Amino acid sequence: MSDKYCYPGTNILKNKLNIQDKNKLLNAEIRITATRMTELQSTPIKGQFDFKHLCKIHKHIFKDLFDWAGKPRTVDIGKGNIFCLVQYIPSYASDIFSKYYKECNAVKDDQEAFISTLAKHYADVNALHPFREGNGRAQREFARELCLSCGYAFDLTKTRHEEMLDASIASFNGDNTKLEQIFKHAVTPIDNYELHNQKLQQTIQTLSSDDIPKKETLKKRTAPRIFINKNNKVNPEDNIESYGNLEKYDPLGRNTDPEHIGYMQKLAKNTNPHHNAHTQVPEKKYGLPDDNKGLRELDQSVERMKRNTKNKNFGLGE
Repeated sequence: MSDKYCYPGTNILKNKLNIQDKNKLLNAEIRITATRMTELQSTPIKGQFDFKHLCKIHKHIFKDLFDWAGKPRTVDIGKGNIFCLVQYIPSYASDIFSKYYKECNAVKDDQEAFISTLAKHYADVNALHPFREGNGRAQREFARELCLSCGYAFDLTKTRHEEMLDASIASFNGDNTKLEQIFKHAVTPIDNYELHNQKLQQTIQTLSSDDIPKKETLKKRTAPRIFINKNNKVNPEDNIESYGNLEKYDPLGRNTDPEHIGYMQKLAKNTNPHHNAHTQVPEKKYGLPDDNKGLRELDQSVERMKRNTKNKNFGLGE
């Protein structure tokens, strides 16, 4: 059966960058979502911890990639088990989120009870799986923000991806024991908020320690830099499919092909406001504008996060 979310004949999700190569899309997704998840750690989404709040989080993380970011899926999906059927998502979500924060907040002074309650509702959201992709990242950030509101840190960086996967499968079958065991290490009272905020600037706490693609599948040359314009958006016109032979990229992902440089120079002169990020092209071989603030901030953010994690890459989780 065909999936309307994917390009015809493939399992590659249709995306705003129009990338139709799995590895290239993965590379771009890692960089973009890592930046958006970092932003959420410094500036969490404001909401009522309801379904709308979760949707806002999902939209923020994936808005550069998918038109349907923040919108409930319209197809049934499963991974071994079938997640909540499309027609029941609204009613099931309403039931879950009417209790999630309320019940967690009621037991916040009892850490053991808080962890048990959090695990129960976390399992329910996992079974809901309301989005076509990115459910894990969105719901972990939701849980982190909820924990923060109740005075707890939510740090999964000492957890392994396989542990989270096994715990999710078990919870789907009604056993939350493994989730509770993980949360006993991940959920801790915040005694020093200044120290907590410093940690948030060093790592993405909603990613497990090995929550990364295999190195052999994430090659350095699978995608060059991703452009973000002054409106904090990724330009579809600047996606990697426009740039030709990937062997022409230097070690920093910059295209040294003269044809590409000419393309960038032409793009820089474009008066369309959509391209205002590209106002100058430096007199050097790379053809990448030094004044592209959005691009610099993206690279700096990602590189800073890399330096402060043992694994020199970012993971996706799910």
